Amino acid sequence: MLSRPKITLRTNAERAAARAEREERERQEREQKLAGLDQYDWESGEKGGKPSIILPPEIAQRVLADVHAGRPYRAIERKFANTPWKFSRRWLCRAIDDGSLRRMAEMEHSVGQNLAQKGSGQPEYEYVKGH
Repeated sequence: MLSRPKITLRTNAERAAARAEREERERQEREQKLAGLDQYDWESGEKGGKPSIILPPEIAQRVLADVHAGRPYRAIERKFANTPWKFSRRWLCRAIDDGSLRRMAEMEHSVGQNLAQKGSGQPEYEYVKGH
């Protein structure tokens, strides 16, 4: 057998009390959200997002060669679109403007060098056994 819920009518005072409780709860929720905005951690907000694109030196050199050859950025983007090193035209413009593409292309020259080729070959500190 089905049970029917008992429906009771509320008085004006009960409706006013329920409305006041609801408004108070909504006001508290709004204040909590505003307090969260006031306490926003600006440093953590910038750490998220997609990691920046870093091209291997040989790929960056090919991209730079295409740029120096006068190829349109859109054509360069399409050339690399179906490779693991795809990037957008916007990224390419920024990488050229800030010099990061050139730095990626130059990384190959320092990758194979050992300490003797990079500098004096002597470490900057000395390890003493037992200390």
